[in-house]
Amino acid sequence: MLLHCLLACLVPTVGVPPDTSPPVDSEPGADDSKPPVDSQDTDPPWDGDPLPWPDVDYDCAAVPDSYDEPVTFDDARAYHGMVFLKDGSLVGWDGRSSIAKSPYEGEYEPWIPGMTYLEQFVQHPNGDLYTIRLEHGEVIRITPEGGWETVMSGLYYGYGLTFGPDGRLYVVDGDVWRLDLDTLESERLLRHPTNDSWLYRDVTFNEDTTKMYISKVYDLSVEVLDLDEHMDPVGEPTVFATVPGYWKDGLQMDACGYLWLPDYERHSLFRVSPDGAEVLEVLQTSEKEYGHGVEWGNGVGWRQDAIYLPKPYDRAKVKELVIGVPDGRLVRHWNGEKSAF
Repeated sequence: MLLHCLLACLVPTVGVPPDTSPPVDSEPGADDSKPPVDSQDTDPPWDGDPLPWPDVDYDCAAVPDSYDEPVTFDDARAYHGMVFLKDGSLVGWDGRSSIAKSPYEGEYEPWIPGMTYLEQFVQHPNGDLYTIRLEHGEVIRITPEGGWETVMSGLYYGYGLTFGPDGRLYVVDGDVWRLDLDTLESERLLRHPTNDSWLYRDVTFNEDTTKMYISKVYDLSVEVLDLDEHMDPVGEPTVFATVPGYWKDGLQMDACGYLWLPDYERHSLFRVSPDGAEVLEVLQTSEKEYGHGVEWGNGVGWRQDAIYLPKPYDRAKVKELVIGVPDGRLVRHWNGEKSAF
């Protein structure tokens, strides 16, 4: 673990990420062949409806400062990121050689073989999933039937992935990119220093989509960037909050405007107040118990008022932390219209 920490905490290089060495149960020589995307497949019907409102009671005036201990799901699998499907399945990389599906109750099952080192996952309302293949430097689209194809390549150090309310995919590989899924054209919104003194890691948006928040590695700051009505940058990013630790592994906002982000260096989960003034260390754990990434349940077994954190150093198990507040994406709007993403 000493070498691991040196790579993560001391050496300003992105050649070896701190937590992508194969876990102890990895399978060398896994099949990396590519199932074709069936040209006859049709996307599940989606008529452009916005996301539903949260189906859970919560009170932003009574947000607690402490939480009950998280619960680990020993039979679920996710390594760095995950998504929740309408059928109640949790989808994530199993830390070995497959994308897996995990029910809320019961054991996970391999779904798509030949997959290694996958980062964040996101889901389009039409049912397609997107994730980053770190080793290949690419974003892939996965159909509900399990076929997949590359939609963006040439990533430097891909990690962060999120949909904007505009339906475009925001990809973070040290820089921040915006990918149009209709044309597959990408544009760079933010660039990291050429000497790699720090890298952008992940992004999320506030409730009315007038601001983008950006986390970093090799830097304590979380930045904020103003956006215009087209979600284009206005000015330059500024420091929103200073959060301990140099290796942030996720960034999400809850429905009360609090940011949630884990940090590998401290093996901690932090919560940042809506004004950026208060930073609360919610969890501080061992490396084995560290939760890498943040995602809310969708209410189908997996709770809407809980965040789920993959545990890459504990055989890719998943833990649940009930926070009493749902996903901020469920209340987000853009130019006065409720978001579908």
